[in-house]
Amino acid sequence: MDTDQPTSSSAPQQMRPDEMRGLAKRLRARADSVLLRDQPHQAADMRQAASLIEQFANLSAEILASAAVIDGLTRLLDVISTASSPSRSSATAKCLTRAPLQPASGRSRRQS
Repeated sequence: MDTDQPTSSSAPQQMRPDEMRGLAKRLRARADSVLLRDQPHQAADMRQAASLIEQFANLSAEILASAAVIDGLTRLLDVISTASSPSRSSATAKCLTRAPLQPASGRSRRQS
């Protein structure tokens, strides 16, 4: 009785960029440990894997930040199109267009 469904009932969990960086740090620490001093090729492989995971974490973080910016722009365009719709009252349109825009990171670029 073969089935095409996996035997595991839980879906694989995706790692967040900070979790990926933690994994890379642990791999690098293991590669640099005393345990792998007699296996330099395996230690080098682990360091390389850690570097690749860190690069992937950075790309993932950039993609997530870009997605947040795109989502913000999409919402802004929706507000603008709703505000310019003739079915809305002018008071509602003025109220909608006066909402302040926040940077994607939630922090201002200038810090004193």
